This record gives sequence, C-alpha cells and structure tokens, in this order.
Amino acid sequence: RLPAGVPKWHAWLPAAWLGWQLLSFLQTENQAMSQATVIHFASCLAAFYLGLFVLGRMRLAKLALWGATLGLMLNLADACIEKFGGLEQTRNNIIEQIESGKLDPATLPAKARDEGKTIPPEIEKQIATLPPGTAAKVRQLPIELVKRMYSTRLYGHMFYPNALAGVILLLLPVSLALVLGQGRWRLPRAVLALGLAAVGLACLYWSGSKAGWLIAIALLGAWFLHLPVPKKLKLGLAGAAMVLGLAGFAVKYADYFDRGATSVGARFGYWSAAAQTAMKEPLLGTGPG
Repeated sequence: RLPAGVPKWHAWLPAAWLGWQLLSFLQTENQAMSQATVIHFASCLAAFYLGLFVLGRMRLAKLALWGATLGLMLNLADACIEKFGGLEQTRNNIIEQIESGKLDPATLPAKARDEGKTIPPEIEKQIATLPPGTAAKVRQLPIELVKRMYSTRLYGHMFYPNALAGVILLLLPVSLALVLGQGRWRLPRAVLALGLAAVGLACLYWSGSKAGWLIAIALLGAWFLHLPVPKKLKLGLAGAAMVLGLAGFAVKYADYFDRGATSVGARFGYWSAAAQTAMKEPLLGTGPG
C-alpha cells in the first residue's frame, strides 16, 4: 500500500528495472554470474512486493517488523559470543582438526586460486607461534580462510562483517522505534531500547566496517536534525556528531590509511571499469553482475 499522494506507477519501477536487467542478461559476457545475479535481484523484488501488497494490507503487519527485530537481536547475541571468545574457539577448532588429520589443507581446491597472494605479516606472526608442523599446514589453507580465521571482525549469523553492519544499520533504527513505541511499560521499554542501541552500536564498531561507520554518522546527524528542539541546537548537535564521528574514524583507521587504503583503491578500480563499460555499452551494459 502506497502512501497517500504517491502515484501508483512508482510501485512498478522496480519491476521495470528487473526487466531491464533481463534484457542485459541476453547479451551477458558471463552467463553463470549473470544468472546468479538475476536470481538474487528477483528474490529481492519478490520480497519487496510481498511487503507492499501483502503485509501492507494486514492489520498485524507490525508483527513482521517484530520478527525482524528478533532476528537482529539473535544476530547481535551471536556477534557478542564471537567477540568474547567465539572467534578464538572457532580458530582453535580448525587447528585441532588439522593436527588430528581430520582436515587436510592440501585437499582444498580453493588453494589453486591463491597464486600470487601472500599471508599478511600480522597474521604470519601469529601462525609462527604454532608448532612448526601445524604452522606449515595452516599456511597451506586458502588465503581467504586464513584471513578469516585470524580476523577479529564480527559477522554474527551473516556471511561477512560488512553484511552484519548493513543489517544493524537497516534494522536498529526500526527496532528502537518499535521497542520504544507507545503504550504501557515505558520505563522497561526505554531500558531495553538503550541496551539494544548500546549493543548494536558496539557490534557495528566491532564489525570493522568503515562504510558502516560513515553511514552511521550520517544517520545520527539526520536524527539530530529531526529532533523537536530549536534549530541552532539541532545544527550544533548534528555538527558535533559529524566532527566527533569523523575524528574517531580517522583515529580508528589511521593504520589502514598508512597502508595505502587498499580497499578504497580497489573501489576506484571498480568504478573506473564501470564507467568504461557504460561508455562502451550505454544501454544494456555487459550483463548483470
């Protein structure tokens, strides 16, 4: 159900976009990748229209949001377990399987894709503390698996730390609004919301997502601008949030920028390739994905 005054044709723009993706799929340069991408897009579109045409007409549609809130809480609980011993336990379990012979790194096919890649020095120092035989086998594991084993970034029930950060940014504001809500038990609701906000922001920080940090600053600034307080106070709070957030970001990731901000450089490479593709194939591109 669309808000009053919104033209109905707006609801069909996502479907038109998917149709455009299907046309692009007909001239793709990588059929397997494009097929997986189109299936993912179609699943997202199905979820969108399910919410628009089904949940939007239900009297108890808010129950779906409570389900999302519960999912967020479970993710945050799992992330906290990872922070306080879970990641180390997982790493130790993998090492124990290697030492017992249950896991043979030489049989993992993904190792063939690691040509030219090296283990980061900070991880190599930790591997060097293992018994020589075990360390040699750990070095035979796929590089990405080794990095994940020794990473301190949290991911909860998600596959990747940035995905956890995305879930927190998407669902935490909604969850706080639901918990606070209107009705009885205002003090317990406020205490629960405060705890949920604290844990959510802590897990966002522990996820190590740089984009997540910056988006959180923008969201916080926007929230300050909508507070029912004098305009000068709103601008002051929003400005202070931006300055403090960016200063904290600079301090937290100083080492990352000293190393050359490799992921930022890679993103510029992606954007450059996308621009070149858009110039060569301006209408349909070279296929989804």
